[in-house]
Amino acid sequence: MVWVDPKIAKKVALLPGVHAAVVAERDRVATIAEGLFAPHDNPGGHEITKTDKRIDALVNLDGPAPLSVEFGHWTPDHKRYVEGLHILGRAVAEAAL
Repeated sequence: MVWVDPKIAKKVALLPGVHAAVVAERDRVATIAEGLFAPHDNPGGHEITKTDKRIDALVNLDGPAPLSVEFGHWTPDHKRYVEGLHILGRAVAEAAL
């Protein structure tokens, strides 16, 4: 029977060069996201930011209501739905091409 170390993912993630590759891909996705977001003039004070973690590197949509900007929301009177911009989703999809 084959045994696989349950901590293998963490061990691989900590290998030399892996974090640099993750950061490089994060930067590529962030550049695409910034380009997609630029025409929208930072609605509601939102912005695209990047975060470095020990293992991960993240692209964020920061602001007071990022989920509403990304996925959409109803107006306060509940009469109209405002479609989300899907910036992060589209950036990841474009980067995967």
